[in-house]
Amino acid sequence: MIEHVRIGGLDVDIVDDDGVDGFGEWREHASEIRVKPGLTQQVLASTLLHEVIHALADTYGIAMAERTVRMLEHGLVGAVRADPEGARVWMSAVLDEDDVSVDGGEG
Repeated sequence: MIEHVRIGGLDVDIVDDDGVDGFGEWREHASEIRVKPGLTQQVLASTLLHEVIHALADTYGIAMAERTVRMLEHGLVGAVRADPEGARVWMSAVLDEDDVSVDGGEG
């Protein structure tokens, strides 16, 4: 399992917790995402994306209803599943700092 994720300037820990309601939760004051143990890889990936969206919204002061978070999660997961190779190419480009600058222009 992924142990942490960077959101803004924070390293956010990802912690297994039998006590979470649902599949996971973002705890802003503790800077951690708690997930229910034993989730399938697919459900865990969706849950982490969902909680990262919550964390981004809180970190950047964006008021976002649960329905909006869920829509973004489902939309992004659906896009990746519809075109896994395209998603791999996109992620490869995002991670290649020599070719792509932060502002989207070529580096």
